Amino acid sequence: MRVGTTFLSGSCIALFVLAGGCSSDSEEGTPINGADASSDGDPDGAGGTAGKGGSAGAKDGGGDAIGEAGNDAPCPANQKLCGGTCVSVDDPAYGCDAKACQPACAPAHATAKCQSTVCTIDICEAGWSDCDGFVTNGCEADVATDVNNCSGCGKACAVPDGSVATCTNGVCSFCPIGKADCDGNSANGCEVDIQSDVNNCGECGTKCTAGGACTNGACDPVELASGLSSPMGIRVDDTSIFVTAGINLSKIPIAGGTPTHLATGLAGPGPMALDDTTVYFSAGDEILSVPKAGGAVSKVASGVTATVALAVDDTNVFVCNFQGAGGGIWKVAKTGGTATLISPQNFAYGLAIDATDVFFALSSDDKIMKMPKAGGAASELATAITGTPKGVALDADTVFWFEVTDVVKVGKDGTGKKSIAQNVVGTNSIAVDGSWVYFAVFTNPGSIQKARTDGAKVVKLADNQNAPIDLALGKSAVFYLTQGDGKVMTVPK
Repeated sequence: MRVGTTFLSGSCIALFVLAGGCSSDSEEGTPINGADASSDGDPDGAGGTAGKGGSAGAKDGGGDAIGEAGNDAPCPANQKLCGGTCVSVDDPAYGCDAKACQPACAPAHATAKCQSTVCTIDICEAGWSDCDGFVTNGCEADVATDVNNCSGCGKACAVPDGSVATCTNGVCSFCPIGKADCDGNSANGCEVDIQSDVNNCGECGTKCTAGGACTNGACDPVELASGLSSPMGIRVDDTSIFVTAGINLSKIPIAGGTPTHLATGLAGPGPMALDDTTVYFSAGDEILSVPKAGGAVSKVASGVTATVALAVDDTNVFVCNFQGAGGGIWKVAKTGGTATLISPQNFAYGLAIDATDVFFALSSDDKIMKMPKAGGAASELATAITGTPKGVALDADTVFWFEVTDVVKVGKDGTGKKSIAQNVVGTNSIAVDGSWVYFAVFTNPGSIQKARTDGAKVVKLADNQNAPIDLALGKSAVFYLTQGDGKVMTVPK
């Protein structure tokens, strides 16, 4: 599954007022760039193949797509054409829309089914339950470990004064604050000090990154690289970290080390997007690409200024352009060519894509928008709650974004708008993975935080950070940049 990410940057107003000044590169409408539209635990996974007569699924920013149902060959009744094969319209793997093959109906920790063209949960996996009734996050409650749903929905562990509850294999146990019963063995009681245990930090099973201590129940962030000049963007795959900073696009081993420059002498490099083999990025008024393994830098497009977000699918690069006249959403072939303005918009900020659609924020109009990737009219999904929406991230069914003080979500169908985190002033980067939304708060000191997608809980993963500017999600960790001291940092999810 692909998700989008965008961080706050791209102009003197949007970034450098916070950072304390403006670079000369931001003059004459050529801002320092700085956003991406997509990241998750597998940021460069393969997207889908095109359905016959339809469009290809997304890679970075869409993901796990099969394509759009074509209609250039007939299928029997109650079937549709997907990827050149007739499949049942009720097959969740190909989506529940009779006329499209995506998005797939695949709620987390559940067996799915299509019911009257609607994606529903058939049965939850063992140990999981659908306690909130939302298909979008699947069977979200781990009833083996969730103290609020221990052995079943709504079965909260009643906590005595001076104690904390632990749910182990669906059984409540109570320990003094700072201790936990992580092995479920009543004979040894509350055997773990979750205030300091690097394998059970803050709660059972949370392992700190190698080299990082567990302090007061929170894993200490670990430094992976330093000495970066004005870091702006970060993306990761299974083996490497990619960073734009100063005049360079650099690559760093996933476990940390010395950066290797993939491109240098760049004009304000910022937003990035990855596919299996290539990094796509903005620099000045150009969109460029370079192989992940190293090699020649290629020009994808030119004449696109004020870029604040990128996303890629199998064939195209999508660009979010933050300016008034001439701004909006652009599209250009990954192989290079002339960029096409597919949706003229004033001050679009934040971009993410799935198999069929582009989602973006209009910061000046306080709106979240949706439009077909192939082009066409943009429609309004939602209005902001606290104003100035920026940054967009997606899961299978939901759009997430950040505003002046809140992190907010709405269904891709425009229903269920809800604030899931409040009073987080300065948020400037967002990504979603499973049941959690991750975001960076760009202040000094700043923080890396996560919020449950249902809004039930907000957790601070790293505090007292030096102006965290962008984040990306790996399989088990959050990777982020601190602009104040030029470092690449990581902390467990």
